[in-house]
Amino acid sequence: MSADADADFAARRAAFEDECLRGVRKVLADEAPLRGEMERHGRTLRSLTLERSDGDAEVVAEMVLADGTPLTERYSVWHFDVPPNLDEPFAAREAAKMIAIAITDL
Repeated sequence: MSADADADFAARRAAFEDECLRGVRKVLADEAPLRGEMERHGRTLRSLTLERSDGDAEVVAEMVLADGTPLTERYSVWHFDVPPNLDEPFAAREAAKMIAIAITDL
């Protein structure tokens, strides 16, 4: 790949990862049904962030369990049974939904 192609791919990948984080935040927003289900199952969400390193990106969920125990979980954007495809229009939303469901621990 040329330097321009590498830069374009990196920019597309970063935009995809950002969209995935936005999707997780939307699905787990304060008044969202999945957020309520998560809280009924004893998990309270404190924060969601995106961390990038060495070709991976992870959604990091900071939570508190019903007994007060803090819990941090990390969910890779790219390491599913079938990794998301940058060229599919709704792939970031699908990845976000999979991560949100994993966070809820339902």
